Amino acid sequence: MLAETILTRAITQLNESDPPVQWTRNELIASLNEARRLICDIKPDAGEVTEGVRLAPGARQTLPPGGQRFLKLPSLLHTTETNLHPIG
Repeated sequence: MLAETILTRAITQLNESDPPVQWTRNELIASLNEARRLICDIKPDAGEVTEGVRLAPGARQTLPPGGQRFLKLPSLLHTTETNLHPIG
């Protein structure tokens, strides 16, 4: 769902005009972003993104840019020069 759709619904529910008077669009966007963060704090997989990453040597790894927490490892792939295939 697009943020614009959510904002339009919120403006309607708040009996606001368009453009809003009581709450600015920036305030509504900030509230929407805060709600998304709170939902993801309570239910981390609500904002889950699956992304392939190249692992560094050793056991300790880092999250990709923008990553906040590691949820699960769906599979490991062994690479050769031409193929990717599951390990195990």
